[in-house]
Amino acid sequence: MTKGFAVLTIAGRKQDGVVDILAQRLCLSTHADRQLNMRLFADASAELFLEAMSITDKSSETKKPIQQQQQQQIHTDTGETNQFLDRSSHIRDDKAIMKDLYNRLDSLHVILRGTNEVLFATTTDLALPTLKNIIEDESLISLFNTGGGDATTQEDILKKRTFIGRIGEQAVFATFLPNDATYDGSYQSCYFGNTRSRAPLLNSLHNELALTATAYVNWQNTHQFCCTCGAPLEYIHGRTCAKCMGSKTHFHWPRQDPSIICLVTNPTKTHALLARSPRHKPYLYTCLAGFVEGGETFESAVMREVYEEVGVNVDKDSISYIASQPRPFPRSTMIGMHARSSLDVDMAPISIDPNEIVDAQWFDKEMVYQAAKHSDEIGAVLDPKVVEANQAKEWEGKLLVPSKGVLARKLVDHWLEDD
Repeated sequence: MTKGFAVLTIAGRKQDGVVDILAQRLCLSTHADRQLNMRLFADASAELFLEAMSITDKSSETKKPIQQQQQQQIHTDTGETNQFLDRSSHIRDDKAIMKDLYNRLDSLHVILRGTNEVLFATTTDLALPTLKNIIEDESLISLFNTGGGDATTQEDILKKRTFIGRIGEQAVFATFLPNDATYDGSYQSCYFGNTRSRAPLLNSLHNELALTATAYVNWQNTHQFCCTCGAPLEYIHGRTCAKCMGSKTHFHWPRQDPSIICLVTNPTKTHALLARSPRHKPYLYTCLAGFVEGGETFESAVMREVYEEVGVNVDKDSISYIASQPRPFPRSTMIGMHARSSLDVDMAPISIDPNEIVDAQWFDKEMVYQAAKHSDEIGAVLDPKVVEANQAKEWEGKLLVPSKGVLARKLVDHWLEDD
């Protein structure tokens, strides 16, 4: 058994003596770790109990059976709910609709500072203040009016909001602040965090919002002029498209560079080949990755990159697609693959490229499984400060792999769950 679930139910006796279900929730887990699942189910039970108590404490006129409300599913790997981002590309060129959305006080905002920080509410949720919050809350007013050598004001910044879609009936915008914008942290205890290392811990919806906003700010910062004729660009359609001011006929949209990331195993799939790059702290190992070159297939890129970086030949017929993930740092899309080494020996000898890789090793399943558990306990293992803070604690310098939410970890988990 590789996954777990629990159906949580709270029942109560009415005044007439009839026992009825007060609350019910399905709690899902992506793994079969008993200890972690017991903690997960206990936390979910506590939340459900508080939810039931908050409803039964209301006046009898407003009481409604909880089971009649929409039940929420908890997904431990993403934390996602039934909400999703509707990118609404079909309305971007409708000026009347867009004007209305830009002026709505209930519109939500992903706030970025520079190109690599986003405003968090919690570890798993972004802060998504409404337009009303931004123009009325003193701490946000101060944030929007600080920093920037060009004396950028809140009004100037709000004019350059990028429309990234709708959640239900609410519009969602990305709002970009200068790198040196100062923030006192007083808005609902929200904080700025590094998008690259902390976004993977967000629930799936907020992760998509953070990465989409990051993709647009990186694109707009690096695309000020038409790459065809050199004329200035004007951003249209909610600032999701750039129109050449010279020819008036050249249009540009955000580009994504494909890259592959692959978990290579030995032929019997008992060991995985993981590597550490110079940018990672010691003990953090991950899958091999690289950009796809012009005229190259994803499969060919896997074979080339693996051989170039660790000197291992891959069996072309074993290459399979697992999943993909946007990585707007600055504009990549990662294609996740699995593959097996092609040599007859169970674990092929490794010869690293020192310009790309610090170390690479074959790790057995049990060791990688334990590394995944350690990584989950630490959290944002891609953040060096978080890792260093745990070195003197229970971790004690053991192997780490990327945290959940990162494509490399999805590839690792897929292999761990493969019998």
